[in-house]
Amino acid sequence: MWTHHLLATEIFLASKTMIRLAVVGSNPSAPISIFDPGRLLRATCVAVAHADLAGARETATALGTRVTFTSWDQLVQQHAEGFDAVLIQAPLESRAELVQQAAAAGKHVLVEGPLAASTDLADQATEACQAAAVHLMVGHEMRFLPSNMAVAQALKSGRLGEPALLRIHHWLPADTTATFPPDPTGDAYHAVTIGHLAGEIDLANWLFQGLPTRVYGKARSSSTVQSDSSSDTQLKDYDYFQLHLAYPCDGMALIDRTTALPAGANYFSLSLIGTTGAAYADDHNNMHLAYRGGPPTAIRGVQGDGHLLTQVQEFVDAIHEDRDPVVTGRDGQAAVRVAEAAIESMMTGRPVVLD
Repeated sequence: MWTHHLLATEIFLASKTMIRLAVVGSNPSAPISIFDPGRLLRATCVAVAHADLAGARETATALGTRVTFTSWDQLVQQHAEGFDAVLIQAPLESRAELVQQAAAAGKHVLVEGPLAASTDLADQATEACQAAAVHLMVGHEMRFLPSNMAVAQALKSGRLGEPALLRIHHWLPADTTATFPPDPTGDAYHAVTIGHLAGEIDLANWLFQGLPTRVYGKARSSSTVQSDSSSDTQLKDYDYFQLHLAYPCDGMALIDRTTALPAGANYFSLSLIGTTGAAYADDHNNMHLAYRGGPPTAIRGVQGDGHLLTQVQEFVDAIHEDRDPVVTGRDGQAAVRVAEAAIESMMTGRPVVLD
């Protein structure tokens, strides 16, 4: 009897354990409402670190804490025992280093995708977390959109057969958060291009459950006429990218992404043709009709920020359950690797074969 009572108490306490999260950096597109205790289960935000102290205090107040720091170093030196996991929303060039530092401090990591600015850096970040036995999740948020999850579930259940042709459109207004540096041969320019491509690549890898064997990419600028010569090895200020990814068993993904639209709403759509069925998803403001016995009522559906909550909740659950999150460091590394192959193809004009 006492044994059963103690076991029940331990289970109750474990279920009540809160994961204490620290936020490092700032991402204006990530709504702070995901930390609402009524929405995020078994986790709470306890600290914010950002170079802009005023911004850090404003964010911290909104997240229900008054603990702020101006850097990761200050956070870990003065508050290391006060948090269990970290959400990294830093510029791409510094993400891999921050992941390694968090791993060295024994903290679990959810890092905004892409994971790193190069495959080598992604490998280093992933290996650091493995060596420290901490969980690493890469925030490729498009996996968590309800419409995309529905397509993935239909594929997993066998209703679509094997994936054959995937088509992804992602069209956005001019990207003011990822301005291209002036030197198109430098590492910073390379990193910006990876930032443009990795999210859609991860989505394709997820649906095909693996990496492509061949990658072919084209890019252009909507503002200037670019040379089609293969000797033109500079990506310049391209704002339109098209990728052709060949997967095993004759699968193909076609991805086009642009940041050349006028100011306004984004547009995203995904269609997947399988060997026995097809599925479609988009981010439109769809109109639904609800019937309650009288005339139908129109309900406009929007995706909102629910997918971001789902992503953070998956990270928290993975820590509680001591398992890999659904988007691992290896997944993040794979997206960066394919993006680098796409950049090589754009610069050479030839397909790139992946081992």
